[in-house]
Amino acid sequence: MSLSDELLKLEQLRQQGVLDNTEFAQAKAALLAAPNTAMDNSAALVKEAELARIDREWEMEKSQYMIATRGRYSYGQPRVPSRAAAVVTGVFGAGFGAVWIFMSVGITSSFGLATSNQFNKLGFDPFAIIGTIFPLLGVGIILSTIWAAVSEYKKAGEYEIAYKAYLERRSKIQ
Repeated sequence: MSLSDELLKLEQLRQQGVLDNTEFAQAKAALLAAPNTAMDNSAALVKEAELARIDREWEMEKSQYMIATRGRYSYGQPRVPSRAAAVVTGVFGAGFGAVWIFMSVGITSSFGLATSNQFNKLGFDPFAIIGTIFPLLGVGIILSTIWAAVSEYKKAGEYEIAYKAYLERRSKIQ
């Protein structure tokens, strides 16, 4: 393959988006500097450009699987989903919700017994309403943490599949 053919091939790769302008300039300079090894250099540069393109595509694809953190020092920083973190979230959240329910039932049950005679005149007992709302908050905590855990677990599985596909695309070129 002649030098002009190699340059034409590089120009086509740049127009297709495989090479950006910097990579094209480097490849062109390498071709012009060492015409004896032009074919070897261009093949290596095309390989590197293809790997760089795959890496850029993966970075864009990876962002759809990321989860924003809510920690003290890393609020809003994206992180890779983890099946282990999902299970831990679900277990602790459900446990906290269960403790909330038992404690709120225990605390609010004494309200109704001590004050029910005072509120019979009004026709309703506000402490009975509180005794209903607080345990329902515990149920809400349990349901929301289980939903978050299942969502992260599912997203972690999708991420693992996508990451394996990315590694396969890279290994085919290397």
